[in-house]
Amino acid sequence: MNFQFPATYTSDSFTERFSDLKSVPWKSASASDKKRLHVILPSLNLAHMSGGPNTVINFCCQLSMQRIAVRFWALNLRLKNSREEFLQHCQNISGGRMNPEFIEIADVATADLSIGPDDHFMASAWWTCYSFKEFLAFHGQKKFFYFIQDFEPGFYNWSSQHALALDTYMWPHIPVVNSFTLAHYMGERFKNFNADLCFEPSVDKKVFYFEKGVHKNKAVKTLLFYARPSAPRNLYELGLEAIYRLAQQGKLNSERWKIYFIGEKIKPIKFDNGVRIDCQPWLDFPNYCTLVRSSDVALSLMLSPHPSYTPLEAAAAGNLVVSNSFLNKTEAYLQSVSSNILACAPTLDSVTTRLGQALDKAENLDDRERGSSLQLPATWYDAFGPIIEGFKTLFHSNGPR
Repeated sequence: MNFQFPATYTSDSFTERFSDLKSVPWKSASASDKKRLHVILPSLNLAHMSGGPNTVINFCCQLSMQRIAVRFWALNLRLKNSREEFLQHCQNISGGRMNPEFIEIADVATADLSIGPDDHFMASAWWTCYSFKEFLAFHGQKKFFYFIQDFEPGFYNWSSQHALALDTYMWPHIPVVNSFTLAHYMGERFKNFNADLCFEPSVDKKVFYFEKGVHKNKAVKTLLFYARPSAPRNLYELGLEAIYRLAQQGKLNSERWKIYFIGEKIKPIKFDNGVRIDCQPWLDFPNYCTLVRSSDVALSLMLSPHPSYTPLEAAAAGNLVVSNSFLNKTEAYLQSVSSNILACAPTLDSVTTRLGQALDKAENLDDRERGSSLQLPATWYDAFGPIIEGFKTLFHSNGPR
């Protein structure tokens, strides 16, 4: 059912329509015990930690090593876990590269909202920018740090949400950009976009690696389909139809292949020729890594200039990965990252062709092992290293004004 505003329109009607938008009543403090970076995340609950928020948190853990005081704020969902539990999570994802004395967590619904005169904000998603827009405008539009991990207006049809997300890129900010392909796109799209603070993502080789012994003489192989019908940019329908066509051609059959949905809870699907796709339940990170290492082919599409984490992780684990090019995310770029990535155009014919090629090549374990060496930073410490000093300089200067 389409949303309809109530007959009586009030000052709350707009924010009720877009419930993630929260204008937080921050208070200006005349002095503070230390200069802080206030990092706004939709949730700090461990149950909601995924690649995006983990990257922001990991980066800020590296900042804490530079004695930059970081306060993480839960904006949309109430904080449920303790600081100790959160710090343990930080320890796990950062490999211990953190200084707990410089890490705090808080909930906008319950904590003191005082902001020091030299403090700075960092947004982690487009709607988090709106939480401090009025505060910054009142104090002369001081720039904020914007941790950009995708072209987020692309999450929506051309609509009010698309426009609201797009608008945030016009506000005075310092971007911190996840991937060169995304940075190049943003630089082409927006005048004077500064991509100095840009990093390439890392894939943890301690957990994503090729287990050749697991795959020798394997009678039944596994195809993972990163399927998210709720996220249109992940091109669920194109992927599903490509799998169906290959099943109709006899390249995918139940005797030789198991097919699983991952990424979202989806009811199993049975094709009219008997081939079935089952859904893997949501797994914790260690079990997810084990699943990817035991699989052979992965289909992971995303209509975005960002490469996405799933194709990189699967390629590092020795999967042959079908992932699409788009804008600055070119076929040449994807294949330069790993020969295990078979780049396709975001078209039905191209996805089907490349997926068929991946199925044919899955027996070549030597090639899959070679392709598991990604041309990306070996650790997140290596990924963030080149931009930490630049960020530190901006933070400790008079501010990114």
